[in-house]
Amino acid sequence: MTTLTHAPSSLQDKRVVAYLRVSSDRQDATRQRTQIEEWAEKHGIEIVNWFDDTKGRNPRDKADKRVNFQRMLGVAESGEVDAIVVDSQDRFGTRDVYEFGHFINQLRGYGVRLWSVSQGCLSRSDDATVLQATVGALTSSREQREKGHRSITGRIGKEREGRWQGGVPPFGLDKVCFDSAGNIKWRLVQEDNRDQRVMYLPDGDGWVEHQRYDGPGNVPGRDKGDYLVLRPSIRLERIKWVRKMFQWYDEEGLSARKIAERFTDLEVETAGGKSWYKTRIQELLKNPAYIGLPAGNKRAGSRFAEYKDGEVREVDRDSGPVKMGRRREQSDWWQPDEPIFDPLVPVDLFNRVQDKIRESSELHSRKDRKPPQTARMWLKEFLVCARCGKGMHANASTKSGNIPSYFCSQYNKHGNKNESGCRCHRVKAEVLEEIVMTYVHDQHAEILEAIEKPYSGNSDSVSRCARELEDLHEERGKLFTRMGKEVGDYFEDPPMMTCIDCIDGTDHSMPDPRLWAQVYEERKPVYEAALANFESQHSRLTEELLELPKRARAKVLNKIEELEELIEQCEGQLENLSEKVDELGSLLLRRAKALEAAELVIDQDAAGKAKAAALRAVIDRIECHFIHKPTKAANRPDSILDRVEIFPASGDESVCFNRGTAPEQD
Repeated sequence: MTTLTHAPSSLQDKRVVAYLRVSSDRQDATRQRTQIEEWAEKHGIEIVNWFDDTKGRNPRDKADKRVNFQRMLGVAESGEVDAIVVDSQDRFGTRDVYEFGHFINQLRGYGVRLWSVSQGCLSRSDDATVLQATVGALTSSREQREKGHRSITGRIGKEREGRWQGGVPPFGLDKVCFDSAGNIKWRLVQEDNRDQRVMYLPDGDGWVEHQRYDGPGNVPGRDKGDYLVLRPSIRLERIKWVRKMFQWYDEEGLSARKIAERFTDLEVETAGGKSWYKTRIQELLKNPAYIGLPAGNKRAGSRFAEYKDGEVREVDRDSGPVKMGRRREQSDWWQPDEPIFDPLVPVDLFNRVQDKIRESSELHSRKDRKPPQTARMWLKEFLVCARCGKGMHANASTKSGNIPSYFCSQYNKHGNKNESGCRCHRVKAEVLEEIVMTYVHDQHAEILEAIEKPYSGNSDSVSRCARELEDLHEERGKLFTRMGKEVGDYFEDPPMMTCIDCIDGTDHSMPDPRLWAQVYEERKPVYEAALANFESQHSRLTEELLELPKRARAKVLNKIEELEELIEQCEGQLENLSEKVDELGSLLLRRAKALEAAELVIDQDAAGKAKAAALRAVIDRIECHFIHKPTKAANRPDSILDRVEIFPASGDESVCFNRGTAPEQD
C-alpha cells in the first residue's frame, strides 16, 4: 500500500488525477481547472487524468448519480491511482459529514490520498485534519440546508402571486413572460417533444412566431425583474381538448385510461409528453390551473427544506432516503387568492370532476371493497365464501386445462392455516351461472333479456393491436426499401428482388439477404475506420475547447457539431438491418397472435361486463356454502358445494338453492 505522506512534493512521480464538479451546466469549471493546474505546476506534479461532472445537474449530495465521480472511484479501487486532487473539499461533494467519512475510508483502503488545492491533504488521520475536514463537511451541509430554506421561502410568495416557477406547463397552457412594469415580452409554446419550444412575440392583438428553442433546458433568457405566468394557449385546439377531457369524465363517465386511449386514437398532440397515459390524464383532471388557480407545492421534491403543515421545516434525512415527489395536502398548496385568468373549463364542471375523483379514490382505499371483476368471470364481484365471509377469487385460464371456476380467497392466500378453516372451496363457473340464470328467470324476468342478449362491439385492445400491427408492417417496408437501395447502389447491375409474404396478406420486395450481408460486411471496415477517426477528432476538440477563451469557442463548437452529425451517420451505416428485420418479423408474429386472441374474446368480455352491470341492480351478494367430506388423508378433506344463497339488492329475504354434489363431478 502507498505510504500516506502529506507534503505536495510527495506527489511528484505519482499517478495523480483531478476531479472537477459544478452543480449545473450553467456554471463553468474553468476556474477550478486553472487553480489545479497552477498548483500542480508549482509543486512539480503531473495530472495524468481529469474526471469532470460538468454537464447537467451534479448536486453535491448525489454522489451516487455523478457518472464520472463513480468512474473515478472505480479507477481508484483498481489500484491505478495514487492521489485525487480537487479545487476545494466542497467540489468533491458529499451529502454530509458521514458520507464524507465513508469516502475517505474507502480511499484510504485503496491507498489513495485526497488533496484539496486550498486545504491540503484531506485524508490524513491526525486530529487537526480530521477536525478541519469534519468542519468543512458540516459547513457544506449547513449551506445546503440554508439554501434549500431560502429557495422554499422565496417560492411561496411568488407562487401565491401566480408566478410560474418552471417546468413544462400543463396541457392547454403556455408560459408568458412579463417585464417588471407588467408589459408582455414573449410567449413560449411547448411542442409535442419535451425539448422543443417556440417563442412568439406580441403583434398587435395577436402573436407572431419569432424563434425556436430546442434542446434540454434551452429557454429564452430573462432580464432582472422579468417573471413568468401561465396563460391559456394560443393553440386553441388544445383548449378544446381540455374541455372535452373534463366533459368525457363527467358526462360520459370515461375513466382516465379510456380518455388517454381516446386522445391517442384521435392523435391529439401531447404538448411536452411522450404519449397519453392514465396517470397523466389523472393529474390534468385534478389541476386547478384550468380554473385560473395554478398551484405549487403539490408534490415535494426538495431534499433539504420543505413546506409542510403550514411551515417551512427541515427534511427528515435520518429515517432513510428522501422520497422525491412526496404528495402534499391541498392545505399546503401555494395558490393565488383569485383566478389569474379566465377558466378554461367551467368552475362547476371542474368541481363535479373533483367530487367524482374523490369518491373514486375513497372507494379504492376502502379495505372492505370487493376485488375488481374479471370480465369473463362476470360473477366474481358478487361471490362470497360463507365460511370466512370473504370474496372469492376467479380462475379463467384454460391454458393448462383448468376449467373456469371460483374458489375461496382465504385458502388461496393462507393455505390450510387460514383462521376460518376454509379449504379450496372451488366451484365451476358454469354451475353458478346456471343457478343465477334460474334465479333471474324466476325473480327478475325484466333483466333476463339484458343478461342473455349477446353483445357485439369494438374493443380498444383490438383497435390498438391492429394499429401496432399496421405500424410494424410500415416500418418493415421502409427497412426493405432502404436495404434494396443500398444493394442497388453497390452493384452495377440491380439485383433481383425477393417478394416477402406478410401476415396482413400484402407483400413487400426486398433484396436477397445474402447480397445485403455481402454489402454490409464489405463496407463495415470502411465505416468503422471513419467512425474511429471522427470520434478521435471529437475527443481532441472537446479537450481543446475547455482551454479556449469563451469568445474563441464558436468555431470549434461548429466543428464539433459537424463531427457529431458524421458520427451519427456512420453509426447508422453500421446498423445491421438484417437483425432488425428479424426482430420486426418476430414482433409481427406476436402482435398478430395478440390481435387474434383479442378478437376472440372481445364479445365474451364485453358481454361479461354488460351482464354484471345488469345483475348489480337486483343482486347484492351470492354466498356459497361448502361442507367438508373426509378422505384417506385426514388433513385434506374434500370440499363440496352444499348450497348457494342469493341476497337481493332490495334487502328482501335471501333465496337458497341446494346442490349437495361435488363441483368437480358436475
